[in-house]
Amino acid sequence: MLKKISILLLVVGCLMPMAQAQQDDRSPDREQLKQMLSEIEGSLNSLDMDSLLFQFDENAVVSFMTTEVASGKQGILAYYQKMFNLPDAPLASYQTKASLDGPAHFHGDTIVASGRTQDKFSLSDGRQYQFDTRWLATAIKKEGQWKVISLN
Repeated sequence: MLKKISILLLVVGCLMPMAQAQQDDRSPDREQLKQMLSEIEGSLNSLDMDSLLFQFDENAVVSFMTTEVASGKQGILAYYQKMFNLPDAPLASYQTKASLDGPAHFHGDTIVASGRTQDKFSLSDGRQYQFDTRWLATAIKKEGQWKVISLN
């Protein structure tokens, strides 16, 4: 019995470093993805559309809280222009704080991540609203850079 336990401990001891190495293989990607989330949050809060769109793939699809869907960078830009920049734009300002539910799930060079946001909207008429929302994103790695392909 003692021999079986010793063999089991030896096997587990040999496998643990391999398992830890596999988890660490994606550490650079995880850091890049966390940075991307931070940059998206900052871009939304400052309404810096160039910085925001840099994080998205050319053919990205975004489903917004308003139930509208935008396709491609031009569609995403058009949505934000409609919401903030047109003469009858409904929003005066927007602030968000994003958090992750946990580590992203990797599928090769594709990830799926989920989280929460605390959103504050100021309407053009002065009313203010706060919402706690959920999000789900998919990103792909292209030419060494992560780009969002789907967000809702």
